[in-house]
Amino acid sequence: QAGYEKEQYEFDIKYKSTLSSKAKSGREKVLADATNEKEIIDANQPVSRVTQLEEELTRLKNELDACHASTKKTAAEIAAARSDANKLKRARDSAEREVRALNTEVANNLKNVQSCKEANASRQQNQSQAGSKAAALEEQVANLQAKFAELEETLKIAENQAQQASTEKDIVLSESKKLGHTASRLAAQLKEEESRLNHLEAQKQSPLAAFGQFQPRLHAAVQRHLREFEAPPIGPIGACLKLANAQDTKWIPALSASLTGLGRWIVTNQKDRSLLNSIARQANCDIQIIVQKARPRYQIHDLCAHHQGRIDTTVTSILNIENDLVFNALVDNNNIDTIAFFSTKHDAETRGMTRRGESFELLQGVNRIFLANGDETGSRRGSLFYKRAISSNKNSPLGFALGDTQNTEQLVAETKNAIRQTKQQASEANREFELKKSQANEIKNSESAARRKFKQASDAHDRALIQLNSMRADLAKAHTDSQTELADVVLEDVDAAETELRNSEESLHQAEASVAEATKALENHNNDVIAPLIAVQNQHHARNKELVQEEENVHCELTDLLALQKDDEQKVMKEKKKAEKARARLSEFETALEEEDKRLEIITNKAIDNTQTFLGKDYTEFPHPLSKKFKSAEAIQVKINALSKQKDKALSKKGIEERDPQVAKEKVHRARAAYKEKEKGCKQIEQESKELKADASERWERLKEIRRHICRFSDTTFDEILQKKGSSGTLKFSHKEQTLGLVFQKDNLDASTQIENITSLSGGERSFTTLAMLLSIGSTIECPFRVMDEFDVFMDQVARKVAMKELVEMAQHYESRQFIFITPQDLSSLPQSQILKVFKLHPPIRGQQTLNFAPHQSQPAASQSF
Repeated sequence: QAGYEKEQYEFDIKYKSTLSSKAKSGREKVLADATNEKEIIDANQPVSRVTQLEEELTRLKNELDACHASTKKTAAEIAAARSDANKLKRARDSAEREVRALNTEVANNLKNVQSCKEANASRQQNQSQAGSKAAALEEQVANLQAKFAELEETLKIAENQAQQASTEKDIVLSESKKLGHTASRLAAQLKEEESRLNHLEAQKQSPLAAFGQFQPRLHAAVQRHLREFEAPPIGPIGACLKLANAQDTKWIPALSASLTGLGRWIVTNQKDRSLLNSIARQANCDIQIIVQKARPRYQIHDLCAHHQGRIDTTVTSILNIENDLVFNALVDNNNIDTIAFFSTKHDAETRGMTRRGESFELLQGVNRIFLANGDETGSRRGSLFYKRAISSNKNSPLGFALGDTQNTEQLVAETKNAIRQTKQQASEANREFELKKSQANEIKNSESAARRKFKQASDAHDRALIQLNSMRADLAKAHTDSQTELADVVLEDVDAAETELRNSEESLHQAEASVAEATKALENHNNDVIAPLIAVQNQHHARNKELVQEEENVHCELTDLLALQKDDEQKVMKEKKKAEKARARLSEFETALEEEDKRLEIITNKAIDNTQTFLGKDYTEFPHPLSKKFKSAEAIQVKINALSKQKDKALSKKGIEERDPQVAKEKVHRARAAYKEKEKGCKQIEQESKELKADASERWERLKEIRRHICRFSDTTFDEILQKKGSSGTLKFSHKEQTLGLVFQKDNLDASTQIENITSLSGGERSFTTLAMLLSIGSTIECPFRVMDEFDVFMDQVARKVAMKELVEMAQHYESRQFIFITPQDLSSLPQSQILKVFKLHPPIRGQQTLNFAPHQSQPAASQSF
């Protein structure tokens, strides 16, 4: 017992030292955390720098606003000075135009003097030439009149020949067209007879072939597997139909048109349906299957009796359907209980429908109406409709099934004889068609020759007529000139022309002096007024650029400091949390240490008491713990085995299954290599993440720069548009609050007229200001379409003119986009072009309830329209 207590005592001493070391390390860590927290707090001193930068940014903004105001004021002064300069320039240009006009007048007067002298010399010569020229022209006109009469006679002959050839061509083409239609009709008839022959020959082999060539093969396959069905399948449906009266064959076309899907089969359950599908696939047959539960025959209304003879007959009256499943399937799928038959269209419309005004309705219980020839008629939404049968009943499966099967051989022989006759008629029609076709080609060639001859004669006739008219005009002019020359022999007054020339030269000297004076005044105005204002404006622009650059630098530095401050605050919070955790752990360590000290003291005292009890109170040396614990070697071996099992159990709990140190070492090396590889991949990912963050930050800075440029450009455009109306304004963008405001100044020279709330403006001013804002923002928006409706309703005449000019210039500048402007104002003064179209709507018609749409006419494509 004393040895055990001694061993426990040593263990407690070791545990106490461990707790002491942990508590010490905990105290050191807490101290280090506190030191780090103090360093972080000390590093958080740039807050004052942020305040300084914010104040600097506010100051720069105020100074920039002041510079903008002075720039606008200078721009207004420059505009006024340039207006004065333009007035001086217009005065100078007017004087220059007057000088040019006077120069032209002097030159004209000089030419007039010379022409007067030349005219006096040539008039006497022209008097002698006029008589001889008129005589020669009279002779030429007489010759041309004779030639023109011959050409008219030739033209009439050629025109008669061309008309005769055209008439013959029309006759031959009409006959050729009729022969072509006959040949086509005979070819269709031949195809129909051949199809009928094929069906008859197939029906000779088996009546089921009328509903598909595969039906006999499928029927044989079903008979072989008949025992596998729960109930025998029925099909095809058409084979189960018979005429109740042999005299009702005239209704076969109506039956063929109203009953569809007669080649389908009927089963009573899904299992038989799957089996029948499998048999059909094996027999390479494509069929449709109806699953019809076995029920008694449906009790349906007799439409003929219900409507007291207004209906000629029905499907159920004509057909004798003995099988109840077939009858029920036709009722469910073909609605044979709601189909009525009539002999003629007139009977169907008068007796098969009721009329209420212009609206038609079918009889009660009737959904479809068919005529004896297979055509369908009826009422849709109160209106009559008529649908012709797609094909004749002669080739329909039902026609073969309900016909006289005993005379099939006779029908085959008749059909073959009809095919031979049809082929012979078709051959004769084709020969006649080819003959007429060749005749038509010959007549076309002769007509073309006649047309060419007529055209040549017509061209010669037109040329002769033009030449004759020209000669007649020349002759009349010659007579007139001759009479004028003979009647007017007065010479021109040269002295008056020379006097007018001297007066023009004096006026020219005076105008040149006015131009020199106006040019000098314009140069003095440019040097004394405009040049200093432009220099001031350039200084303002340079200062604005410096302030904007300085503001951007301060803003960037402020952004970086705020980001750094935010990171430092996050680090401080993390370190505070770590310090609190360390203090809590230190408190736990200290509590545990005190408890272990108490426990160790209790165990030590107990061990000393037990030792002194067994060895005496004066015994102070403790024996070796293992000196007397085991009595023999077997006991030691038992202890070793127990410790080995305890070790294996502890290793199993920790998940250590490998017992060989060398293998475990190799596994450790492989794990370390895999860890290093993963660590390398993590570092690469971290590096890529840093690069992506840097790229994103750079893109964000570029985006902010683009955004600032768009804001400045929109603000400048907005002010330029308002300046044209004598006003000014500024756009205020707030990207942080995501708002847009504007400041409007009615008079660009009076700052006291500034208004920030545009609701206090008049309707016209508010409309023009809003339009200017939309134009300034729209120039930076890549939108392919722009639509404005009634944008100038409240504007006065001046504002409307400026707005319309701005819209047209913008639309012409952006030709790749389409602009649609809708306005009730008059646009007749607006010039149209290839890219600018004005469409005017017709005035509304009061009391009109329907729209009469005109036929669509294609319009040329336009980029802009009003």
